[in-house]
Amino acid sequence: MKDGEDAEGWKWFLELLVEAIPLLKMQHPYNRCRFCYFTVISDRQKGLIQALQQVFPDNHHCFCSVHIARNVEKEVGKKVAKLVHALSATFSKRESDELMAKINAISARGKKYLEGISANQWRSTAWVDDQTFHPGSAL
Repeated sequence: MKDGEDAEGWKWFLELLVEAIPLLKMQHPYNRCRFCYFTVISDRQKGLIQALQQVFPDNHHCFCSVHIARNVEKEVGKKVAKLVHALSATFSKRESDELMAKINAISARGKKYLEGISANQWRSTAWVDDQTFHPGSAL
């Protein structure tokens, strides 16, 4: 990194990455695609988030559940942290609601902390509709 992990340093790095790999900025062949070619998974570092919005505004950016779990563990303890991966991975709205209820029973502060993180940045249930997504379906 240039001079640290601030937005300017990350922007500099990402622009060098685009120079080295021009494919990263190519137009997607299908206009119907919501995002371009790749998803960036990060630890919610503010400088990186700002730089990604500037350099790759059309790409998806989401948060790493491992980092979220570690932060939750620091904030409210291991019991809530153990439920974070299941919460991030489930595609079931019902299961997601049940997990949030369990988290709330353990720590209302933990639930509030997790609700403060945009769900579409880390929870699979924010990306699909229970009525239309059927993993493993042979239909």
